[in-house]
Amino acid sequence: MAWRNGSPLLSELENVSRECLLEYTQTAYDPVNHTVTLSLRFTNTSKQALLGPVKLRATALQSVLGRPLALQTENGVEGSGAVWNLSSLIANGRLEPGAMSSIGKLTFKIEDFRPLMGERGRNGSIVEFNSKLYARKDATTTEKN
Repeated sequence: MAWRNGSPLLSELENVSRECLLEYTQTAYDPVNHTVTLSLRFTNTSKQALLGPVKLRATALQSVLGRPLALQTENGVEGSGAVWNLSSLIANGRLEPGAMSSIGKLTFKIEDFRPLMGERGRNGSIVEFNSKLYARKDATTTEKN
């Protein structure tokens, strides 16, 4: 069965990726456990308030170090299609126009780890992924001018 927005968790939400600026503020790598933690936040750049739930879906996932597995996802998917619930990053389930969320974290485990030492030709990021942000738009409010 095909789901709107690629998942039953997202079928009632709208793709608000173009109405938000998603920023990755910090990357932390744990060399012992081969985990990468990305800190992120998003800003509502639209003229409408965004309402929770707010969810992020990975549409592509890769790493120069090996095979990245998304941890602590809402839908249990570890690769492309993983969904995280970011609703806790917005106060009172609402993000006003121009407002910024608090900072959240996404964690990935690198399987089949391949160290970079001695491989000058291998380029890429520790974790790189494409994503889409989903939420509901509040049609009753627009930015006050």
